[in-house]
Amino acid sequence: MAPLDPTNTARVFLDYETCGENHTAMLRHTTLGSISDCMDIWQTMLGSMNEFLYQITIIGARSAALGSNITNPVTWTGDPTYGGDPGPHYATAQYVDFIGRDVTGRRVRSAFFGAIAYFDGGGNDYRFQAADFAFVVTCVTALASDSGNAVSINGLAPTWHLYGNGGVNAYWRNKVR
Repeated sequence: MAPLDPTNTARVFLDYETCGENHTAMLRHTTLGSISDCMDIWQTMLGSMNEFLYQITIIGARSAALGSNITNPVTWTGDPTYGGDPGPHYATAQYVDFIGRDVTGRRVRSAFFGAIAYFDGGGNDYRFQAADFAFVVTCVTALASDSGNAVSINGLAPTWHLYGNGGVNAYWRNKVR
């Protein structure tokens, strides 16, 4: 599959701090979607994951227009913080993510760092099943709910998998050691 230009869609970025490190989340949208719709999706996701996150403090939001790699600040409309206590520094590498694919096979991912660790009995990454964790249904519904929002790099709506992945990101794990 040939790579596509990263500026192939408009993007919205959410800058946040958790467990002593800054992170950025990104959602893509088409002309059918909007910046405010993407922020509504994030507010819904973060609000539903409160008990599964260490404290996330919102730094700000930015947007980039279709075809541009220049971002401009936008006003964040949600709460200033989400989650629980500030958490240990190593937890900045722990994440919860949601995966989808569009009809052409392009993968899309939405993730937040600062997750409270959940691992299976063997110490491996964890899969949050919708039947066991209500926040999974809320997050996937939010990602799939608005036409033109949370799209893949080619601007097509993905089919989101009805589970969330929890794990430790290798880059952040090594950075905080």
